Amino acid sequence: MSASLLIQHGRTHRFVIAPIWIVLLLVATGCGVRSSADNAAATPAASATSQAAFDPNALFFPQQAAVEGDRAVMEALTVGMLLVDNSCLRLMQPGQPSYLIVWPPDVTLDLTQDFIQVRTKTGRLVAQVGSMVQMSGGVVDSVANQALSQPLPAECPGPYWIVGDEIGSPK
Repeated sequence: MSASLLIQHGRTHRFVIAPIWIVLLLVATGCGVRSSADNAAATPAASATSQAAFDPNALFFPQQAAVEGDRAVMEALTVGMLLVDNSCLRLMQPGQPSYLIVWPPDVTLDLTQDFIQVRTKTGRLVAQVGSMVQMSGGVVDSVANQALSQPLPAECPGPYWIVGDEIGSPK
């Protein structure tokens, strides 16, 4: 897949999430509801709640390759739970497949405390495993390795959420 998919030929889309959907998302996540076949293989229950079940040093953190000048981004908006599955950070939403998150080049993974956190280069916390996160971007089925800072491992399959410029707590 070429990098032109990330640009969507210059078009961007923004989706508005209804407040009722967010409430349903929180209730379903809190009750441990899982979708059927789509999420069964992608999200074992143990990875949804336990950070101690894996080696944090083996955590895979895929990032978009840095570019000169402005970065082309997709602008859809999504909200979901940030979880670890098979040493991969994934975005979970009730009734949807989980997305492997491909982070922007200007954020870092912070494993210095008892939490797995994503921070900006200035140190601002933008996401934490086990918490709800809102981010802009868009979904793709595959990502070209030249669009990434390192190749994707087989243990972290798609679909992929390519993060845009907005990451933080849901508003």
